[in-house]
Amino acid sequence: MGLSGQDPSRGRCDDSDRSDATDEHPASIELVLAATRDSSSSRLENLPAELRVLLLSSMPDLPTLRSLVCASPVLHAQYRNDHNSILRACMSREMDGIFVDAYATVMSRVGELGPRTDKTITDYLDTYKTWLPSSTPFLDIKSIHPGRIRWMVAYPHICRSTLGSALYMRQQGASNTEINEVIEEQVAQSNHNIELSRSEEIRIFRALYRYETYHHLFGQNQGRRRGGFRHHEIHDLFFCLFDPWDAEAIGCIEAFVRDRYKHIFNRVKADLHPRNDRFKLENGVYNPESSYDLEAELYGWHLGQPRRMTDGRCRLIPPNPRDEAEQRRDPICFVGDAVPPDGPPFAWVALWGGKYSHIYGEYVPEAVKRWGYIMWDERRWADMGADGNLVARQWDTSPDLVKDIENDHDWSPVGG
Repeated sequence: MGLSGQDPSRGRCDDSDRSDATDEHPASIELVLAATRDSSSSRLENLPAELRVLLLSSMPDLPTLRSLVCASPVLHAQYRNDHNSILRACMSREMDGIFVDAYATVMSRVGELGPRTDKTITDYLDTYKTWLPSSTPFLDIKSIHPGRIRWMVAYPHICRSTLGSALYMRQQGASNTEINEVIEEQVAQSNHNIELSRSEEIRIFRALYRYETYHHLFGQNQGRRRGGFRHHEIHDLFFCLFDPWDAEAIGCIEAFVRDRYKHIFNRVKADLHPRNDRFKLENGVYNPESSYDLEAELYGWHLGQPRRMTDGRCRLIPPNPRDEAEQRRDPICFVGDAVPPDGPPFAWVALWGGKYSHIYGEYVPEAVKRWGYIMWDERRWADMGADGNLVARQWDTSPDLVKDIENDHDWSPVGG
């Protein structure tokens, strides 16, 4: 996916770039550049071509680049002439902190991975595991095919303005707890316009890319699947690649997607049901044409989906260092919201009382999980007038979860 193209003669944007195009210098673009530059009085547009490319390549992010390209016929023509090199330069900044996961998602698609056998999946995840600890790009961006680049930047380009706000406001209408009241007040004050910090963006997009990779490998899609894994095997293969707070973030995305799906589903299922009066003929017989039994289709869809995506029972044999850190009750600290974030978020540390925990998902109180608590900076909690004690008190609303943790793991998230 590239930036939206623009017709220089009308100053309007459209989606005309081909995803697999390469930088070319067709005569038509050269003529447009010459004609528009000669008729322009703008010093910016009359810069030499090399400086225009340098200017476009220095844009801090894709929305800024798109705005500049759409504002000038000359710069648009220059972008069309050199769009791959410009996108690569911009992407190196746009994808800071999420490049590894974005590339992993691209390469896990059916068209890249081929038939999904157990060996194909395990080999791929072994490779992915070697990429994750890398603090610098493991692959030269210049070597990536243009079509893959456009796919990698599609999520930030589409989701930046909507996903964070949707996650943030998802808490509204939930049960009446202390944390819900604090969140609803903050949402009302913000007028539903939530501006994400860069560290929050990175957490959300990392989780979103990983969620897609998970479904590319283990979910239903158009690719062929040979073999299969049991649920605990999928969990150990995939979720144990990540720190527990990162696995929790994937689960928050999954819960959000399912919640939105069910909301839309419940709004339309009755209207489309074969027994809806709209499909009844004059003789009283129902005509099934154009009707759908969505309940049955949803059941079939669920049968093909990995269940309980993050149940929090990540226990390898022999135990890995994360399990051992939990059993020792090692201390864990919040060290700030770095860019890119490289440690546990504020709310995770507060929820587990400053002790290492390798459990997540079904063990986490619904009140915080529903809000996507794992995504947010300490600053956002402070702006709400909330502190770590507010997060920790959510265990008071979930005594059954406390008992489950005590029974399953022989320690308690409350009382030190």
